[in-house]
Formats: sequence, structure tokens, C-alpha cells
Amino acid sequence: MWAPEVQQQLTFPNTGDLAADFKTQIKSVIDLSNDPNFGPSFRALVAEGQHDQALASQLLARIFRPRIEAAKERLRAAQQDGQLAPDLDLDLAIDLFYGGFYHRFLLRVAPLNHEHAEAVVDAVLTGIGTSAPSDAKDGLTVPRT
Repeated sequence: MWAPEVQQQLTFPNTGDLAADFKTQIKSVIDLSNDPNFGPSFRALVAEGQHDQALASQLLARIFRPRIEAAKERLRAAQQDGQLAPDLDLDLAIDLFYGGFYHRFLLRVAPLNHEHAEAVVDAVLTGIGTSAPSDAKDGLTVPRT
């Protein structure tokens, strides 16, 4: 589906550092979306998908679902490593990581930049439990040993 140079930017890393991996991946998506040859066309496709169910289905099947699954795989690896609670709602975590990107990308309410990616990842990981105390009872954290 993607040209090789685009596919390389969308590959989801797994270095063992969850924060660094999400920051790297989201920054790559931001860079791609800010590319004047890619960003406007992709924004137009997403907008048209709101009116064209066949296009929306293709975007989901060929672009969005594979990217969502790659992010979930990285979150599952973090769960297996004890970095995230085993019962973490992965769909909600994905919404938190990428919702701000799409809000800025589609509505253009604020710039898409690396600083935003850093702030979002830090806030999300703090919120879902990677920095919470070991005695948290919210079901999102794993007690530290």
C-alpha cells in the first residue's frame, strides 16, 4: 500500500523503551503528515472518507487498522515486560496516544510538532500507569518489585 519511504516512517519500533518507541513513531507520523507532498493528500482522503463509505472502509482496512494493530502489539509487549498493567484497555490507550495528532492534523487547531509528540506520550504514559506509585488501585498499574 505504502511507498517504501513512507512504510519506513510508519514502522513501529520496539527498543524496550516504551516512551521512546511511541515518541519515535508519533514523530515519524508527524513528519510524514507535515510533508507538503503527503499531508494535504492524506488529509483530503480522510475528509472524503467521511462522505464515501467505500473509501472509509478501504482506509480502515489498508491504513488505519494495520497501524492500530502495530501500536497494540507494542503495548502488548510492554504488558508482557511488566511496563503496563495486563488489563490495560489497549483501544483507549491508542485513542489517547493518537487522538491529539488527528485533532491537530485534521482541524489544524495547533501545530503538529515533535514537542507535542513528546508531551502527549509523557502525559499518556503517566496517566495509564508507567509512572504511578506501586500501590495504585486503579487497575492500570503493575506493582513494582
